[in-house]
Formats: sequence, structure tokens, C-alpha cells
Amino acid sequence: MDSCCVLGDQPAIFLYDQLQIPGDKSISHRVALVASLANNITDITGFLESEDCLATLQVLKALGVSITRKGNQVRIVGKGRWAPPTETLDVGNSGTLIRLLTGLLAACPFEVCVTGDASIQKRPLKRVLEPLSEMGLGFRKEGKGAALAADITAPVFLKGTKDLKAISYKMPVASAQVKSALLFAALFAKGTSEIIEPVKTRDHTERMLSYYGADVSKKQQTWSLKGGTLLRNPYEEEPIVVPADLSSASFFIVLAMMQSRGAVTLSNIGLNPTRTGLLDVLKQMGIGLKTTLISHPFEPVGTLTCEPSPIKNSAIPSHLVPNIIDEIPILIVLASKGAGEFVISDAKELRVKESDRLAGIERLFKAAKLPIVMAEDGLTIVGPMQAETFVFDAKDDHRLAMSAIVLALAHHVPARVTGCASIATSFPNFFDLLTQTGARFRLED
Repeated sequence: MDSCCVLGDQPAIFLYDQLQIPGDKSISHRVALVASLANNITDITGFLESEDCLATLQVLKALGVSITRKGNQVRIVGKGRWAPPTETLDVGNSGTLIRLLTGLLAACPFEVCVTGDASIQKRPLKRVLEPLSEMGLGFRKEGKGAALAADITAPVFLKGTKDLKAISYKMPVASAQVKSALLFAALFAKGTSEIIEPVKTRDHTERMLSYYGADVSKKQQTWSLKGGTLLRNPYEEEPIVVPADLSSASFFIVLAMMQSRGAVTLSNIGLNPTRTGLLDVLKQMGIGLKTTLISHPFEPVGTLTCEPSPIKNSAIPSHLVPNIIDEIPILIVLASKGAGEFVISDAKELRVKESDRLAGIERLFKAAKLPIVMAEDGLTIVGPMQAETFVFDAKDDHRLAMSAIVLALAHHVPARVTGCASIATSFPNFFDLLTQTGARFRLED
């Protein structure tokens, strides 16, 4: 299945009490990686069964970690260290995995080749390899020596060391993935490392490391981690429950709000403050929101209720952009039905995601005959507007594919969206849930 034909002649009928949003991708990646480094067993429920997260499990198995899985239930037997693999480590389409993996491989005293699919082989790694090389990680491109090329990408050979040095590093660009990679390397470094981020980014890694016993703390925008602490699951008898993914839920929240189909209530949703910029933007756009927190060992989790109202567009504050970077495509779709000017800036990071997502959004709007003004780091649209029948190639970018499908459904227009096979990398049951809403579409090869 690579194409979705939206029939567009009937609005979706939302049955949200039946929707089960899958587990958070960022947390699924990280809990598997951290559990593999612990010195005891971790049981996980709600693990995201996406291609990206399953790639993490496969990579860990190749590194000698004992893992068993039944559906979204995973058991990981941690032994503190990884063994040399006998094969190239393939991260598939996962940008999160390849960056976090480099940080952890920095402490492994063997050389390994890391690669991924065609999309991954276009994504730059300099921003993470440069600071890790200061800590002691060696790397090379086959046939190119160890020079730090501006365009270094996978496949890349990494050579770790037992003698990692602590680092004090001020990140030039806000990136939770780079920060996490440096914190992972710092676990095994001699001394205390400091990572200074320009703005606050998602902190799942820090919360999880603290839960497993790492000596990690924060003062203002500086994270400090003392190396040498052995990790351990403090409640081995209790499974860790991965919260439902707010980012995945955003597609169904936006579709419901654009259809004005009444209140939507979703349970077990991750409400980490470094991820809820989406909710801040929805409030700014006039959507009524209510959250109720429930207990979780290291993540804020709760019930989320969204109440539709007239959508109001405005400029998105720059400080929120890193927090909503993954949700920007679907928020722009929401803004197409809003009143007034919607402006995104300081979002150049979108150009180095699975694809150039700013260019992808421009292609989508032009295909649907919707006016849009582009900038190097953002865009402007003025709503409300009405889409026309369109054909769109998402170029294997899962978020662009899902955003295009929601656009067609919300505007009640027929559309053909290709590149939909990529949706399985992050949201394997997207179409199952879409069926539950009553949306009319047809999947084709």
C-alpha cells in the first residue's frame, strides 16, 4: 500500500471513545535504549510497533541485547554494556535512532558501520558527530578518512572508546536528539559533562535516565550528568507503560476540530511540558482544552479533552517552534480553515527532517490550489480557504502524507496521496483509526 484515495464526499463521523492512540515514538525509542544499558530486566507495555521503533529493537539485538516481544509488550534484559555486532547496524528510516545510537556507541570500544534507508543517507550527522568527536568518538566515511565533512551522512563507521572525556558543550541549534546523544555518551565519560541548550527541548531522555539512577540535573538551560553511574530499573516487578503519543493524536484532534464534530476526549496521553506546545498553539487558535493528570513514574500523563470553536489564526511565537516542530505540518492544515493570518518563522529545522518539510508543505498547498507565501525559515497563509481536488506525492515523508490526507478529509475534496507506505514508520495503525472515524478512503498499491 503506497497510495490513499480520499473520496471526499462525506464528512467523517467521529467515534473517539473507540480510538486507541498508539504509544509515544520518542519514549519507545528511549526506554528501549536505556533499558538495554541497565543491569536488570525492564518490561514495557504500550511500546510503539512502528517500523522506526522496531528498528531500535533489531539494532539492540544485533548488539547482543536479549529482547522478547509480543505485540506492544517488550521485555529487555539489560547487562550494562553492548557486544560488538557481526553486521552493519541498519536504522531504517529513523533519524532519532541514528543520532541517539551515535552517542551510545561512543562508549563502545569497537568499530561498527551504521546506515539507514535512502532518506537517512541524506540527513546530516555533523551536528552530533562533531561534539562526540571531542569526547573521543572516532568516525570515518569509507574511502574518505576521518575528516569532518560538512555533509557527512550515513553510512558511517564509528569507533568508540572506554576513555570518553566529559564535555562542556553549548549547542548552536536546539535539538533534543543531539542533546540526548551527548547525555548518553556522558553516562560513560570520566567526570561531569554539561550540555547547554539555547532553548528548552523535549526531556524524555533526562527523565528516564534519572528514573534509572543516573546523576543528572538541570540549572537554567544547562544539563549536567556525572559519568560512571550504573543504571538499574528501580521497580523491576512493574512494567513501564509508554504513554500515548500526543503528536500522533494531533492528526485526529485537528480533523475533529476542522469538522466541528463536538468534544474529543483521549486517555493516557503524554503531557510532557516539552511536548505540549501543540496544546498552547491550539489554545491560541481558539480550541477549548482540558487536561487531567494521572500517575506515571517519570512522565506527565493524563486525559485530554478538546472542544471545537471558531479557529483563529495568528503568528506562532518563536519560542514555541522547537516544541512543535513535528506538528507544524498538521497545524498549518488546521490554519487553512482558520480566520486571519497564520505565520510560522524560525522553523528552518523543518528543512532537514525526513524531507524538506517546508518545501513539502508548499507543494501540498499548491497542489490543492491554496495560496501560501514561503520564507527560508517559515511561511504565511491567510484563511479561511477552500481546497480543490488534488494529487500529492508525500515523497515517503509520513507526516506530510498524513497531513495531506487530513487536509482532503477536512475540506471534503477528493484527493490522491502517494508515499503513504512511510506512515508505518511512526503510526502503524493510522488507517485503522481513520476507518473508525467514518472517513471514506481507499488504499492502493
